[in-house]
Amino acid sequence: MKQRTIFVALGVMLVLSMVLGACATPTPEVITKEVEVIKTVEVEKVVEVEKEVEVVKEVEVNKQLVFSSRLFSPPREQEFFINEVIKPFEAENDVTVNFQILDDDTLLERAEVQQSTGHVTTDIVCAHNGKMPDWMDADYVEDLTDIVGGWNDRHFSAAFESDTNNNISCRSARTFI
Repeated sequence: MKQRTIFVALGVMLVLSMVLGACATPTPEVITKEVEVIKTVEVEKVVEVEKEVEVVKEVEVNKQLVFSSRLFSPPREQEFFINEVIKPFEAENDVTVNFQILDDDTLLERAEVQQSTGHVTTDIVCAHNGKMPDWMDADYVEDLTDIVGGWNDRHFSAAFESDTNNNISCRSARTFI
């Protein structure tokens, strides 16, 4: 009986191994094939095309104006000028105004340094009309007669016009406008 059990066990194992062998996935056969592709292109004529291209360069706009003045030095005048002139101007033009109070001589010296170095950092100068001859002698003013001629809604006092004219109807700071 022991032999019979061994034969049955061997038979079962043989059947199981055949079933398992039949169920096993065969290893796919890998076929390697080299292919050479040759493409021929005929060129009849080569034409050179010259085209103008517009280059657009983004320029960063300075959103800050440096305004230097000898005027408005008393605190009440400064407060009025800042609140009634500068703040509305900033809001309307989306710009910040760096307002500085400097004496007449410092304003002129700063303009001289900036002009001589070519590094102008002041945008607007408001000098006293009594100092305008110094600004005109330094050639820091420009004739605005044509521009002022179209200002029908503005009036200048006679004292201002006499101090700011040098045989020219109206002058203003050249570099600092």
